[in-house]
Amino acid sequence: MESLNQFLPCEPFCQQSDPTLAQLAVQVNIFDSGGIAIGMGFSHKINDGITGSSFIKSWAANSRGSYNNVINANLSDASLSFPSQESLPPKYTSLMESLWFGPRKFSTGRFVFGANAIAILTNKGRSELIWNPTRVEAPGAFIWRCAMKACTRVSGTLKPSVMSQAVNIRRLTKRRLSRYSIGNLVWSAIASYKPNKAEMGIQEFVALVRGGVARINSDYLKTMSGNEGSIAIFEHLNGLAEIASENPDVFSFFSWHTFDFSDIDIGWEGLFGLAFLERLVKTVPVTPIS
Repeated sequence: MESLNQFLPCEPFCQQSDPTLAQLAVQVNIFDSGGIAIGMGFSHKINDGITGSSFIKSWAANSRGSYNNVINANLSDASLSFPSQESLPPKYTSLMESLWFGPRKFSTGRFVFGANAIAILTNKGRSELIWNPTRVEAPGAFIWRCAMKACTRVSGTLKPSVMSQAVNIRRLTKRRLSRYSIGNLVWSAIASYKPNKAEMGIQEFVALVRGGVARINSDYLKTMSGNEGSIAIFEHLNGLAEIASENPDVFSFFSWHTFDFSDIDIGWEGLFGLAFLERLVKTVPVTPIS
């Protein structure tokens, strides 16, 4: 993983304190064999996965002369819908720095789930409450449950456990935003497991995941829009601070399933491979194979 990071133009997953630094950096790596690897770094201040994929697809379309496929990105939706906040109050800044960039010992791994394995997990995750687990919910619930058990085995203590699932909010606002609205338009859905409960199976964890994501709806997002939206955002951060005070095991999930990186064609006969690189953090890329 560290050797792959050499293909990037900047240190991945790091705190960017200087607002004048570039929000996007690109490094082209040319090998003696003739192969090319393009490394890119995006700042999450104004970018998320959808924004990044839109940029790459448009760049690819331009490169091969397919100008009709260039994405007409919406540059104003996000700033019109949500409040502008030049800076966070100090207590929230320190909270986010500790959550995202605090010193920890981490490792990175990769697990590949084939179509058959995902089908088995979604079937096992079905219950009277959730009869249709998605291909994101079922593997996420399975990994959360297994990781929690592994942490308990290592530490000898069953701690509170929290799952954070990144949610694309473009499709959830009452005035639905364009799919190609530019910005960091994701929000964290939170689900919690309390150690005083009896051991739960994958069905119960699927229900927790679904419940956490379901709370991020149009009514909830409406509280964060307009001039008073910062109040709701600060309430969310206060909730994160309360959760962090319990020192839980935290497992963060995000899905790249809808980004369609696989169909990117810069004019070099398509992609041979695609990888998402980070520092050595508690990141487990899960690649579903259809």
